[in-house]
Amino acid sequence: MSSTVQRLAASALFLGAVLAGPAPGAAQEDTLTFFRIGTGPTATTSYSLGTAISLGISKPPNSPACDVGGLCGVPGLIAVAQTKEGGLEAIEAMVSGDLESAIVPSDVAYWSYSAGGPYRQTPAVEDLRVIANLMPFAMHIVVDADSGIDSIADLVGKRVSLGTEKSGTLLTALNILDVHNIGFEDIEEVYLKPGPAEDALVAGQIDAFFHIGAVPDRIISHLAAQLPIRILPIGERQMRDLIGQYPFIRIDHIPSGAYTDISAVTTISITAKWVTMAHQPDDLIRDITRALWRGETRGIYERNSGGNDFADELRANLHSGVPLHPGAEAFYNAADEAEIN
Repeated sequence: MSSTVQRLAASALFLGAVLAGPAPGAAQEDTLTFFRIGTGPTATTSYSLGTAISLGISKPPNSPACDVGGLCGVPGLIAVAQTKEGGLEAIEAMVSGDLESAIVPSDVAYWSYSAGGPYRQTPAVEDLRVIANLMPFAMHIVVDADSGIDSIADLVGKRVSLGTEKSGTLLTALNILDVHNIGFEDIEEVYLKPGPAEDALVAGQIDAFFHIGAVPDRIISHLAAQLPIRILPIGERQMRDLIGQYPFIRIDHIPSGAYTDISAVTTISITAKWVTMAHQPDDLIRDITRALWRGETRGIYERNSGGNDFADELRANLHSGVPLHPGAEAFYNAADEAEIN
């Protein structure tokens, strides 16, 4: 049995303690720390990332020794991925103390921290901090290839799933519709998780859905195996408008062949961020960040991601409107200094 599998089994034995023991985030006799990671719904890229990270950074008591080189999880740490409806709900859970961290889209992090955009009427989450910028999530605007819907303008009058009501997908979908001069009154909006949206499109209950995920995305790949689909492109002018208005949006491309019978598509991407709160201990976040990049997380994710590559450490500490946590910053500074020397 591999050390990774053994550590997973050891983590599972402690799950009862997570549910019935002391409050997560608290130390138990200075040997055990629980650390919850909020993710999106199951089958999403966010969930895959969260589960890989939770395993990669965990090292419960009595788990096998580290691999050669001593690179493994944080001693005494048990991390657990917990699904949420979307990024906003995950950040709310961190503020209330129900999560220690979360993987959220960069737009949700940006607007939550600054109390801007759709969150103008809510208090700024000024204590929000970044552990790592992870990977780009591409927007997929999906329709039945035989529907006659060839462009975003054709969504007018159609039944369109925009993601769940507290998701980053919804925020980005509204931004895209806005630059195409499409409002709520122009579509029949539906709010579904990615899996139910896939099922609804196959059943003919909706005409289109918005979904954000790494390419290739499991949900889109599964859908393309059942139904001929089309992914709608974003026009050049609308793309310029989006990038000019929203600093967290980037031009992206879904390459030809990423999904069955799909040609190359120009779209946008949003970076996934692993965020936490400023009060989390600096030493703990430094050790967690080290385990993220120097331990087994990359291998765990790539073995189970269906062809997706893990994030690039060189981009992990890029400034994006939300400050780094001091513990994460300490790791990146030490890593940069070691690289120079």
